[in-house]
Amino acid sequence: MNRPYRTARHGASRPALVFALVLLTLWMFALSITARAAPVPQSERIPVDLRRTTLVVRDIEHSLPLYRDALGMKVIYDQMMGGGPQTDGSIAPPTIRLVLLRANDDFIGVLGLMQRLNLTETPPPPVFRKAQPGQMIFVFNAEDLETRYELLRNTPHVKIAEPIQRIEYPGPNDSKIPVLFSAVWDADGNFVEINRLLGTAAGSSTAAPASIPAQDRFYASLRALCGKRFTGRIIADTPAPTGADPFTGARLEMFVRDCGEQELRIPFTVGEDRSRTWILTRLDGGLRFKHDHRHEDGTPDEVTMYGGDTRAAGSIRRQEFPVDEESRENFRANGLNASLDNVWAIEIDPGERFVYELARPSGRLFRVEFDLRTASAN
Repeated sequence: MNRPYRTARHGASRPALVFALVLLTLWMFALSITARAAPVPQSERIPVDLRRTTLVVRDIEHSLPLYRDALGMKVIYDQMMGGGPQTDGSIAPPTIRLVLLRANDDFIGVLGLMQRLNLTETPPPPVFRKAQPGQMIFVFNAEDLETRYELLRNTPHVKIAEPIQRIEYPGPNDSKIPVLFSAVWDADGNFVEINRLLGTAAGSSTAAPASIPAQDRFYASLRALCGKRFTGRIIADTPAPTGADPFTGARLEMFVRDCGEQELRIPFTVGEDRSRTWILTRLDGGLRFKHDHRHEDGTPDEVTMYGGDTRAAGSIRRQEFPVDEESRENFRANGLNASLDNVWAIEIDPGERFVYELARPSGRLFRVEFDLRTASAN
């Protein structure tokens, strides 16, 4: 059984705490205008909206489990059309069923499902392949993708095309737009992406007030959690572990313990294992993230103090830390070649959640989410 090694604890001074709270307030304001959907400025508006996309489907009842149930879209219209009284006095059956669904806007971005009821021939079965010329790709943003993905996997008439993974789209000025990506085929073979934006959307401004850089506000929002403990859960672990996994079934807890102006120390406990501490350090023009691993007696593990520095400004919500050369040398010396391309990330939504992430180009993705709404003081 491991126990934490002892270090001095530093409480934040009152002026520093006030400063942190001011930064946090600005952080939340900026987040509200950059991380959520919002209309474009009036000066940039045009008299045209993309009103609706309608899919002609084989069977609406096979389509609804994905769009209505798994993705949670709300049905706002469901009607039969066509048919009705004929000139000979008979009543013809309906020829079309149309269902409209919306996410968070009932005018733009509406999805239509239309089924033709009077087909004389049975449509051919769907073909599950990447979208081809003349076909469409649908992209949904799901803020709860990690948990919703399990629901998608078990939805009838849905086929997984791409498991959840982290990818990057090119952004302006050689920047990157990080995204949690997944994709499925719906009941008709339409290619549907269900993603979660980790950075800032293309075309959105990431500029922060010059007086408060994004990384300073990011650091301040973490520092505001000083002295509190939070429980966590694994929300992504791909590929799934094949052998014994120390994280499976273990209680996960983070403790924002040492909160200096230049360095934060956050012990990360896995069950009874108290050997791990995350260290976030402010640098000139960036942040450094390290993993301090210790034995029960407090001596360093052979694999310790690994991590990396930020290479970009990041955002007030997310910072990424590609592996540094010192860590690579340590990994090579200990036969951990799979870790040579590690990229760690930290995310924080104040008052909601903190996320620790490990990703590799090979497809490895490990994410632990801590609920900031259920804090317990030390």
